[in-house]
Amino acid sequence: IVYQEQVMEVAQIIGGYSLGNADLLRRAMGKKKAEVMEKEKKNFIRGAQEKGYSKEIAEGIFEMLLPFAGYGFNKSHAAAYSVVAYQTAYLKANYPAEFMAANLTNEMNSPDKFAQYLIETKTMGLEITPPSINNSGRQFSVVDGKIVYGLQGIKHVGEAAVESILRERNEHGPYKNFLDFLYRSEPRALNSKLLESLIQSGAFDGLGNNRPTLMANVEAAVKYAQKKRENEAFGQASLFDAEEEAAMETFEMELLPDSTLLEKLEIEKDLLGFYVSGHPMDMYRDVWKRTVTIDLGQPERLPTGRAVNLVAMVTGLREITTKGGAGDRMAFLQLSDFNGTIEAVAFPKIWKECEGNVKTDGIFGFKGKFETRQDKLSFLLDAVVDPKQLEPEAIREAHVVLVKDLCTQTSLRSIMDTCITYKGACSLLIHLLAESKDTEEVAEGTGQAVRTDETIVKAGREFSVGYSDDFISALREHQAVSDIWFN
Repeated sequence: IVYQEQVMEVAQIIGGYSLGNADLLRRAMGKKKAEVMEKEKKNFIRGAQEKGYSKEIAEGIFEMLLPFAGYGFNKSHAAAYSVVAYQTAYLKANYPAEFMAANLTNEMNSPDKFAQYLIETKTMGLEITPPSINNSGRQFSVVDGKIVYGLQGIKHVGEAAVESILRERNEHGPYKNFLDFLYRSEPRALNSKLLESLIQSGAFDGLGNNRPTLMANVEAAVKYAQKKRENEAFGQASLFDAEEEAAMETFEMELLPDSTLLEKLEIEKDLLGFYVSGHPMDMYRDVWKRTVTIDLGQPERLPTGRAVNLVAMVTGLREITTKGGAGDRMAFLQLSDFNGTIEAVAFPKIWKECEGNVKTDGIFGFKGKFETRQDKLSFLLDAVVDPKQLEPEAIREAHVVLVKDLCTQTSLRSIMDTCITYKGACSLLIHLLAESKDTEEVAEGTGQAVRTDETIVKAGREFSVGYSDDFISALREHQAVSDIWFN
């Protein structure tokens, strides 16, 4: 059953429904109302029996129709959605930067969805650059294959100011430097908060001066640009002597050293909603790739009840005193990595061991397990360590050996379902043996024994798995699996 029209046709031909009543059945299935469905089931069985079908057959057919309610479309909608799905896939495949820029723009006001699209953008290998006073549009756009953050997405930068900036740029060309921007901008469109946000978000990074320098000189620069604009408007430049006139033509910036990457990132996160110039965890990216076997960006796939390792930054920290006579301290931590965020719970014993070291914005290695508490997924901490201490535990590949003679389409599907259940960061390599007995020979140049009847296939990224005893046990239950190891 694919289309709603098929349900209606079955109801008419087998259940003896009129066209109108068949449509009512279709609607009832869509709304999934138990009492209505029970009534319709009786009507269907009675009508089918009147047309000569047995009760068992009628019940079986009705039960076959029920799962349809979870996915069914009418035929015209299904056709339209198919066309849209094809068009969407075509755009993503052939215009990836433009496609993701449009999606990011569309979800800017939905933090959770925006974060998912951001992860997908980075997974696709697309680069997102900070706002640029000369390249950015109102929203996300594409320049030279890179996605550029839109000016309107910067905190404290309003629509009217963006309109003024873009209009001047379109009419008179790119801004040459910060002073040129101030001089050409409408005074009423500028305010200190707007200028601070533009500077700290990186909008002027390509115009010669670093962010601390611009922040230190912004007030004096605004006055200079305003005075120059007023003098030119009233033709008063000639009232100054040569020395004063020369001073008016130049403005010397007080130069300051650039901010550190972490300082830039902290402000970017506040103004833009996410890190653009980099990520605070970049120095630990290799450790993270080698040690973390789960994806915080997909909470629905996080494993519960089994030990896992995380490398994450503490982005939030709240301490409480437990109830009761002991009055012990415990903590709730917000942990974030490249993909997502999760709440972690440090009970009194663990928190007593690590509270002196764990601080907001710190990056640590965390050991623990995920559990659902009060319908909320949390990470229960067992230990907090230096991220590099997790490296000895790092694993990269899972090797699963299958005996070809014992493989069927059903068994292969079941094995892959098991792998999906235990998703992680280890690449999955399938070793397919032609026979159940070993066939080995010595490889030339290495002296190592290799199988001559073995085909090795690397599964797609969607089948990446995580190491755990439960995963190994689950795989060994499949008859076709003869061996499994990690390295």
